[in-house]
Amino acid sequence: MASIWGYVLDDLTYVGINGADVSINSGYGSPNYHTTTDDGYYQITNLAYGTYTLYARAGGFYSKSISGISVPSNNPVYREIDMRKKG
Repeated sequence: MASIWGYVLDDLTYVGINGADVSINSGYGSPNYHTTTDDGYYQITNLAYGTYTLYARAGGFYSKSISGISVPSNNPVYREIDMRKKG
C-alpha cells in the first residue's frame, strides 16, 4: 500500500494550519479524508499506488488542489501544501 504525508502551511508565515481538511482522490472510488493536527500535519495511508489529486480547505484560506501526484507502492510521498489567506 502507498501513503502521502506532509504539512498544510500558511504561504506567508509557513506556520502549520490546524484543522485543515485534506483529501486525496484518484478519480476512481471515494476520496480519502484527513484533518490536520495542531502543527498542520496530515498523513493519508492505505492508498493503492497510482496518480492522485490532493485537495486542501481551511477557514480563512483559499482552497488548494495539486494534481498529478504519483504515489508509488511502499514509498511514502511528502507533499507540502501552501495556502493563501483570503482578504
